[in-house]
Amino acid sequence: MKSIHKNTATIAIALMGLSSPAFAQAICGGDGDGGVWIAGDEASSDISNTATYQEQLALVLAGNAHIALFSVSAATNVRVEAQGSGAGDPMISLLDGNGDTVLSDDDSGGDGASFAEASLEPGTYCLRTSSFEGSALTATVRIGRTEHEQLTSGAIVIDDGGIQVPSRALPAEGCQTGIALGGNTEINMGIRQTNFIDETSYYTFSLDAPLAISITAENSDLDPMIRLYDSTFTQLSDYDWLNARLDIASPLEPDEYCIGIFALSDASLPTAISISAYDPEAALLSRIANGEDSPPLDGSYPVEMLGELKALHSADIEISSEASWFTLDISEPGLLLVEAISEAGDPWVVVFDDTGRKAGYNDDNLDSLDSLVAVRVTPGTYSIGIGELDDEVISPARVTFERFVPTR
Repeated sequence: MKSIHKNTATIAIALMGLSSPAFAQAICGGDGDGGVWIAGDEASSDISNTATYQEQLALVLAGNAHIALFSVSAATNVRVEAQGSGAGDPMISLLDGNGDTVLSDDDSGGDGASFAEASLEPGTYCLRTSSFEGSALTATVRIGRTEHEQLTSGAIVIDDGGIQVPSRALPAEGCQTGIALGGNTEINMGIRQTNFIDETSYYTFSLDAPLAISITAENSDLDPMIRLYDSTFTQLSDYDWLNARLDIASPLEPDEYCIGIFALSDASLPTAISISAYDPEAALLSRIANGEDSPPLDGSYPVEMLGELKALHSADIEISSEASWFTLDISEPGLLLVEAISEAGDPWVVVFDDTGRKAGYNDDNLDSLDSLVAVRVTPGTYSIGIGELDDEVISPARVTFERFVPTR
């Protein structure tokens, strides 16, 4: 880990659930309530005007997350990073003022660290840092402009073959020889190709009118990562579990663009690349399927409503990469345990409260591939998503929901 310069950065230690929350309410659509301003207070956390990056030391309890709050007062190119201590594997999501996901990342910083960059419009933002495994985590969280010093390497050596993800600088040679995908007309119709990353990593397209787009790279066996380059800047994605998806909801301006697709595992495998016009509804459905957002409970999305949980409920289900969703009604404060056990698969569990805030997540519990989430609950309705990490596997799982209440 790089050293932390205490004389140039504000360091705040935040133990989620015990730290002093930001006083503003309904930040990031409510997801930021209880978060901590990255520079210690709201006025000092405007990244557009800070002399240098800002940092916090995030101490995250199992199944919880650290929320760092910041703002930009002008359109600003921002970098967000999280680097775990020891074997910690942080995962980040950047939320806008409405609570919508701007970007997510897992491993783009190298050695399990998270790294992402984006051009942000004026507003308040929340950087959510959690553990990929759902376990306890200690991590350094850094937010700054792209000219500030990086915390992480921002580049990853893939294997002994020496394959390395390029820096955010435009790879001129690669983009000049990349596969041409077309422009607005072709993207609006939808483009999909399957190629080998070790044979071609770059694709180009040209916009003659503003267009919001979505880019995906799919093959969980190679764990792809996406970089989008224009003439001045880079956006980065390494999320959607073991695939990658980059949703750009704000229309890109007319320009020449280049996409780089890189493998965090085996670059000799085929990868399905797609680019299409951004569809807000499709993007939301993708986030729900991946457990990034909770589903609506109005009947428009399949959810099994289990009613009030008295003490214990178990069910045998089949899980896939698209989450199965359940709701539970909790009548009094206590502790909720959700466990997913599968001998053939690798399940994950996520829990949201009735405001849509993520209350807990776990992938691997202790030394097993099974998952266990423990969440302190208050009266309300909780949504639980259960999925399979491998997008090519459908496996049976035993799911147990258990409620504990304080002794009287």
